[in-house]
Amino acid sequence: LQRIWRPLFGLQTGIAASAMSFTVMHLAWAGKVESISALAALGGFLIFLFGGMFAVLGVYVNGRTQEKLNGAN
Repeated sequence: LQRIWRPLFGLQTGIAASAMSFTVMHLAWAGKVESISALAALGGFLIFLFGGMFAVLGVYVNGRTQEKLNGAN
């Protein structure tokens, strides 16, 4: 479990960010301004959510890089 959770968290973060981007692009393409406005009302929460996810992912990526540089597998 120790070796697999970092890649799984990275995959989950990438899928979540891609899904949100796809949703916003689809709503913009379809011209659903009221739906985009509803998402904008959640802007603070989304920034908190994705900011936290990417911050945690960055710490783990940096930690793994340090482990590799120090010779750990």
